[in-house]
Amino acid sequence: MKIMTPLLMIARATRLDAGLFSYFGNADYDYDSKYGISVTVRRDASYRFSATNRWGTFYSAGARWNISNESFMEDSVFDVLKLRASYGTTGNQRIRGTTYFSAPDLYQSFYDTSTGYGGANAISLAQIGNNTFEVGRGHPNQYRLGFWVVQ
Repeated sequence: MKIMTPLLMIARATRLDAGLFSYFGNADYDYDSKYGISVTVRRDASYRFSATNRWGTFYSAGARWNISNESFMEDSVFDVLKLRASYGTTGNQRIRGTTYFSAPDLYQSFYDTSTGYGGANAISLAQIGNNTFEVGRGHPNQYRLGFWVVQ
């Protein structure tokens, strides 16, 4: 007589979601092909942060002066001579990890099963949620002076 052992099959599935929702606006104004300004505002929402800190607003502003279009530059050796300056803020949602799916839930508290005293089953805190994480903000200054000479 042959004894049959049951076949145990385990199926597992994992769903990973990552997302960044953004919208932005840009305005550019040029006066007489000599002077110009540009302003950009961007608003981002990242899945990595809690609902209270999910959104970040970033902006940049710049100005330019096309010196080569001035009347005193008519007989200059420069075909194009511009002076530009800008300032802006940047954001960083990669607060931990190197992939898009790293640390998507740091704002949540999680519990895990473990072995307690005397080998008994226990539940322990695996991650303490942090609701204060915010989009990292930077304030890099950027100033450019560009010269183009065409002979």
